[in-house]
Amino acid sequence: MGTQLGELQHDLVAFARIHTLPDYVKQADVVDCFHPETLGAHAYADRVQKRFPVHTKAATYCSWLRFLRARDQMPATTRRRIGECFEKAAAYWDVADDLKLAERQFEDTRRPTTTTSDDDYAIVYRTADGTSERHYRMKSAEEVRAAADALLKWRDQFSLQDRQTIARRILKKAAQYEVTFDEDLTETLDKIAGRGFYEPQKCAAAIRRRLRLVKDSAGPELVAALTKAADTVERNPTLAISEQAKEALAKTIEVFDHTMELTPLYSRSLPRPEDVVYGVTYRPAEEFQKAAVELVTGHVYHADQLKKLSLGDVRDVLGDDIADAVSSGIGIDPEKFAEVASTFPRREAEALENLLREAGEAPLLKHAHQAQFTNEELAAWADLLRQTSR
Repeated sequence: MGTQLGELQHDLVAFARIHTLPDYVKQADVVDCFHPETLGAHAYADRVQKRFPVHTKAATYCSWLRFLRARDQMPATTRRRIGECFEKAAAYWDVADDLKLAERQFEDTRRPTTTTSDDDYAIVYRTADGTSERHYRMKSAEEVRAAADALLKWRDQFSLQDRQTIARRILKKAAQYEVTFDEDLTETLDKIAGRGFYEPQKCAAAIRRRLRLVKDSAGPELVAALTKAADTVERNPTLAISEQAKEALAKTIEVFDHTMELTPLYSRSLPRPEDVVYGVTYRPAEEFQKAAVELVTGHVYHADQLKKLSLGDVRDVLGDDIADAVSSGIGIDPEKFAEVASTFPRREAEALENLLREAGEAPLLKHAHQAQFTNEELAAWADLLRQTSR
């Protein structure tokens, strides 16, 4: 029984790597799903051979997955007979939609592909003979999610560079298959992939904390290297948007953590190198870009800054038509104002800037580009947004 149970658990894990398992399956007893005891023939989809138990909602789902794998080897009459029993069980347990989704996902994994590119896998190793060893295929949305879950589970087993590469592969495939992760997972993947920057004071504090943890056990060279790193990021905040500087800093922290055996603290109280160096992701900057207002003067403001203005002052300086267009009924509607202000000719734009200056609002950037923003610009914008939102 122990060996059989192990095989059943292995099957379920294999399913989970391909399919999104419903909560009622995740919480079910694996033995009861696959190998229940003392059931009558009516409790099975295959009543002749007593296969594919359907006595519970979870068992019905798990049996369906096993049936999908086996049905091509069955005679047509057997497939039809068992399939009809599954239809009845699905209706009884109200899981018909779940079974249809599982079937679609299963078929997706069986479609032949025209590529065997390394890009289709999350983990790729080069073997001694020059071939590729690949793990966690990502040819469907569910496989992308499975790869992301695996990275989070095993990331401390990889070097910083390797997990960064894996995260970037996952995010690229997630964009291709339009996979939406929850907010926390998205942020974590961005940090692992190096899509972010650090706040100088917080970064320096995280580095110095490491020195306090090891106290006198670290050699003078390591202490000097990490002390210099903390002083440098604090004195030179612009390094936070230098990809080369961040890469070197993250590597320095990783070497220190491994040398001083601090990695076991990662899951408890110590932030990983990527959390220290890429702790502020670019996504807030991208959101800021959507709310940015660029005037013809070349100055850039955030839409929320426009809320600081008085509707009466806008009416007096810019006229009734503009005031009515940007009014929320009782004050300024920042979204309307942002849309209107971006169309102002220079005279009205300069008048608006005077109003903003009198309200204590300065431009966040002195210029902007109509073209795509670079990572460095996005990082700078995110930093400005963070400062203005305090």
